[in-house]
Amino acid sequence: MSWIPGLLAAGLLAWLVLPSRPNRDRAPVTWLGPAAILTGLFVLYPIFDLIRLSFTSGTTGRPAGDYTLQAFGDLLTDPAFGPMMAVTFAFVAASVVLQLGLGFGMAYLMDASRRRRVPGGLAARVAVVSAWVVPGVLVGVLWKIILMENRSGLANYWLTQIGVGPLPLLSSGTLAVVSVIAANTWRGCAFSMVLQYAGLQRIPQELHEAADLEGANLPQRLRVVVLPAMAPVIALNAVLITLYTFNTFDLILPLTGGGPARQTEVASLFMYRLAFHDLNAGRAAAAAVIILAVNVPLIWVATRLSSGRAHGAASEGRA
Repeated sequence: MSWIPGLLAAGLLAWLVLPSRPNRDRAPVTWLGPAAILTGLFVLYPIFDLIRLSFTSGTTGRPAGDYTLQAFGDLLTDPAFGPMMAVTFAFVAASVVLQLGLGFGMAYLMDASRRRRVPGGLAARVAVVSAWVVPGVLVGVLWKIILMENRSGLANYWLTQIGVGPLPLLSSGTLAVVSVIAANTWRGCAFSMVLQYAGLQRIPQELHEAADLEGANLPQRLRVVVLPAMAPVIALNAVLITLYTFNTFDLILPLTGGGPARQTEVASLFMYRLAFHDLNAGRAAAAAVIILAVNVPLIWVATRLSSGRAHGAASEGRA
């Protein structure tokens, strides 16, 4: 059984890369070969071997043993599994809504300032994008400093100044979830802004001028001019940030570590705990397979949406 993942990875790469007919050009194989080998070694083989491992009850330092469904059964009956999935979906839903809304708002303001030639637009875009390029671990550390519950915490300092704080921003379950969502939104809304700003620039200037001549207010302009043209971009943006947020790990680990009492533990942290704290390789692999099962449809939808936008842009260029 241990040979099956390697054989599947090699077979899939051969099917994708090698010519399907003898008379086809073999030049692409030369170019794609090195990348295909690396992809097989570091992506496909680990995925297939992870799926194989999920059907075992193996632990770290002990052979896998028989192949059964025990790991999935133990995982689904784990008392922590249900609350963890609830926290994960609440975290994803809130983050996606906030990132979409804030990203669209910033993108619209920056596009409007570009159209009206307001100075300072480039500096504003650089300031927003700077949050996106910061590594997730560093973002988690920075927000932990901001949300500290002693006098060094910037958030509690200002809350105390206005008579609200100090608040247990990291030691209360509800507030810790809100804090994690806020940190992830701050980090991710820049990506939404960049993507939607690019989409807004594809709207012809003539449509905005027509809206100005008609005296359209902001809701009317959004409903008639902006949102119909932005619908594919917003859909792609929603799928991508859902994918990124569902797999968030590097930000939450230094910020809360899944606490307090595992109330901010999302799917990736749950899998990490099974693998490196409980040393239960089979159950951790089963959790990873469930995460993979959620990711694959999202990746497929994102690929379809990206292909549709590419074909649409090509058609516009030919026209």
